[in-house]
Amino acid sequence: MSRTSRSMPYNEQIRDEATEWFVRFCEQEVDASSCKEFDSWLRRSPEHIRAYMEISALWEAAGSLTRNRVIDIDEMVRRAGAESNVVALEQPGKSEPQTLRPPLARRPRFAIAASILFSCLALGSAQWWQARYPTYATRIGEQRTLTLPDGSTVELNARSRINIQFTQTERVVELIEGQALFRVAKNPSQPFIVTTGATRVRAVGTQFDVYKKSTGTVVTVLEGRVAVSEAAPLGIAASVAANIDAVLLSAGEQVTVTPRALPVPTHANPALSTAWTQGKLVFDSTPLSEVIEEFGRYNARPLFIDDPKLLGVHISGTFATTDSAQLAHFLAERFGLVIHDTDDGTHLAHD
Repeated sequence: MSRTSRSMPYNEQIRDEATEWFVRFCEQEVDASSCKEFDSWLRRSPEHIRAYMEISALWEAAGSLTRNRVIDIDEMVRRAGAESNVVALEQPGKSEPQTLRPPLARRPRFAIAASILFSCLALGSAQWWQARYPTYATRIGEQRTLTLPDGSTVELNARSRINIQFTQTERVVELIEGQALFRVAKNPSQPFIVTTGATRVRAVGTQFDVYKKSTGTVVTVLEGRVAVSEAAPLGIAASVAANIDAVLLSAGEQVTVTPRALPVPTHANPALSTAWTQGKLVFDSTPLSEVIEEFGRYNARPLFIDDPKLLGVHISGTFATTDSAQLAHFLAERFGLVIHDTDDGTHLAHD
């Protein structure tokens, strides 16, 4: 695969530092401390990244590692420029581009250094993108509160996972699975957007709960207003996506979005929707099949109803998320079932 690159004039100091790094990686043992120092040097300016990429291109044929890697130099520089900790260096005058030509006697060790560079650069870049776009997850029975870079907070329910991608124009959180309560810091110029597959929730400064269920996505507004719509196709700009037909929700309203419909808002009890933040499971005429599914978010031992006819029966009640036996005993008493603890979980069956 071919790759194009361009030569640019560099600040003399950058060129010297880049050359020194090649030699250091060649002559010294490369450990975690060296990679950390190297990563710090890269972050100080996008021109550091560009200088290193240009140098490595000169030695691309020196090892199979460089031949097998394709890195978009301009894309890395563009993203580096978006970092808040970048310190811009003064641009050089109108000098002619210079081509770095290490002495012939030193080329072998520079070739080795180039390979080491790519190993550390690959590791550093992976950690860099992970830091820029982190993913947070909770296990069974675990809940977690996060403070985002803009001051917004997210409470993650059990067995939930989110991915965060903030840019200069919008704040995007993808709810990959589970449930989360969002308290959004106001910033009209940078809307806060939560996506769950085909559902898109847009807010500026508000408080709302999003629950990605197997049957659809439930959005409940506790404070302020949000716009719920279908997610925009890939490649659609945020300004265009904002104009896609949306359902507006105010405090105390809720919608359940399914692949087949975007329903009108209904009145909801926000306290019921967020009872999980208080360690409670509240069911209000909820099908037993959904009750069992919810139970599994908080308990490592699954609960099974051996009579499938009961799964459509509706249940109401309040239960503690930390007391797995409470729900099992309630159901056993309600339906005249017997509790059987087995290796695969807890079974409720007719005696």
